[in-house]
Amino acid sequence: MEINWTHDLLLPGYWLEYAKTLQWSSKSLLTGLLEAQKQFHSTMRNGSEEEMDRSRLSYLGHLNSFMLIRGLAIENFLKGLSIQKYLDNNPEVELTFDIVKKRVWRIKQNEYSLHDTLQIVETISPNIPDDWREFFERHREYVYWAGKYHIAKNLVMRDKAYAEEKQAARAKDYHLWKHIFETLYKEVYWEDPAEKPLDFWGLVPA
Repeated sequence: MEINWTHDLLLPGYWLEYAKTLQWSSKSLLTGLLEAQKQFHSTMRNGSEEEMDRSRLSYLGHLNSFMLIRGLAIENFLKGLSIQKYLDNNPEVELTFDIVKKRVWRIKQNEYSLHDTLQIVETISPNIPDDWREFFERHREYVYWAGKYHIAKNLVMRDKAYAEEKQAARAKDYHLWKHIFETLYKEVYWEDPAEKPLDFWGLVPA
């Protein structure tokens, strides 16, 4: 039987399920990140130059991987919710990928293009708070380039990434991300506030 990839691409459930998979993967990476961060701080105080260099590379490797995977979880989550909300409001429309890009996600031709989570989230909930905006901006950088390449796509991105490197993954992020998830998921899916949402978080916070 021939698989209809385009059809699968347009189903919100697939986006949300893969977002959950990526979210759980980010939890595994967090364990390594916290250990690498601890080792990095220790060698900065007492280590040799060689040890400091190794521990810094380990820390940045874990950090970049964690932010990339969690950023992709965020992107998949927002794309799935955006499709569902559009279908709820436009049940007569037969979706194509071109319609999804232009009418659902409202992708603009900028440097971020299909990774522009700030643009996508505003199709679900316009006028998001400033802390949400900062959270999405930070993760968007890692999905677009910082989690994959050693050099930015432009100088503005490079300077911004260097300025934020030490605070890329912040302690408050888990609670903020969970709050964003629950708020947006409820806005699109929940009719009964007591209903359990998609099992997105598993047993251990990340």
